[in-house]
Amino acid sequence: MLNLAYSTGGWLQTPSHLLWQPAAVEPGLAAWALDQLWMLAGIFLVIAALMAILRLLRLLGIERLMHVLLAPVLKLIGIRREAANITIIGTTLGLSFGAGLLLKDARGGTLSRRDIFLTLGFLGLAHSLIEDTLLILLLGADLSGVLWARLAFALLVIAALARLPAVTRRLAESPTAS
Repeated sequence: MLNLAYSTGGWLQTPSHLLWQPAAVEPGLAAWALDQLWMLAGIFLVIAALMAILRLLRLLGIERLMHVLLAPVLKLIGIRREAANITIIGTTLGLSFGAGLLLKDARGGTLSRRDIFLTLGFLGLAHSLIEDTLLILLLGADLSGVLWARLAFALLVIAALARLPAVTRRLAESPTAS
């Protein structure tokens, strides 16, 4: 759909400019193992930084502000307040964080089957908006398709699913999670 829109409108038709190119890899098992160790250390640092940022956002009250600002949007697409925290964390920080919280709340019985379904659907379509967007932008993509079109598509699909009577009825009839 984006390709059709961009082609028809004549937008973004120039070759992309790569902002990052991976370095050449040395052959051999030892070089591969060392690269993997560096990668694991980098992943650890990124996750630690994300956790620190999340705590800082919580301390500064920005997380609460995000909830207040996004609650009407989430309500519009059918996601209730109980699932808002999971949806916001999963959307911004990724599926691993959001899924862990979702499993905890689902097992605790604080979420309805409908909230679980809609949250998982939304996270499946719009997870890791920060990391994915930054990574793809480094590879030369445009923000309009990588972030805004993806977010709009996810919102429209989940809003449509939330309003389908068959989905709502079936989820309401299902036994609750144990």
